[in-house]
Amino acid sequence: KIWMMSCVFFFFCHAEDGIRDRLVTGVQTCALPIYSEESIVALNKQLQSITAPLALGRHGFNPSFVNLDLDQVESELNVFMGRLLPLNVQPFLNSGTLLGYFRDGRPIPYDDDFDLGILLPGKTLDEIFHNWRGFRRALSEQFNVIDKGSFVSIKLSNGVQVDLFAAWIMDDDLYVHPYCWADVKQISLAPLGTLSIRGRDFLVPADPDAILSVNYGPNWRVPDPFWRFDYAKCKKRFRGALKELKLTD
Repeated sequence: KIWMMSCVFFFFCHAEDGIRDRLVTGVQTCALPIYSEESIVALNKQLQSITAPLALGRHGFNPSFVNLDLDQVESELNVFMGRLLPLNVQPFLNSGTLLGYFRDGRPIPYDDDFDLGILLPGKTLDEIFHNWRGFRRALSEQFNVIDKGSFVSIKLSNGVQVDLFAAWIMDDDLYVHPYCWADVKQISLAPLGTLSIRGRDFLVPADPDAILSVNYGPNWRVPDPFWRFDYAKCKKRFRGALKELKLTD
């Protein structure tokens, strides 16, 4: 909630006068105390009507799927995933993208990017991390890659960001950065299945329910716009792997 109000304050300071006036009106129309859950939801809805085509998501104010041509972005994502296959990896819908499409058949309305897992080949950690670095190099030869440290991103033509996270299998255990450290077996992910979305097939985990339960907990079927990932836990569990994932050579 503090993060949300900070984003509102930042936007308020940089908004044009007309939008700023509408924002003030939107805040004033929240009848409940501003830090109650109901008031935060009401304020978020008011913000969406004021800031469109931008929407307040977990990365601040960015283009929202609510205001985009889904057919166009899904087509471009599908083509992009197809171009990854020759790079000796298996891309799959991951995290918030998997959650939205598997639960609702569309992106989460308050999300602002796509998430892909990249299943890497290799039987040892040395092989796996070597292949991750090779994938990053090969990807940068075809796309404008944004280095995020332990993961990488590209942007589609309409500005939607696609985040790519490493995934691997060792001794029948599954690892998906940043949320799964041998919490489930490889059978939950591989062999990958497909999910048909408006006539296009997208690669997805073999058992989306198991993967989403690890990522979001057992209540993942209930929408929660204020859900937050436990990055402290991630850093602790992936401590050894994070250094390797960040290496580029």
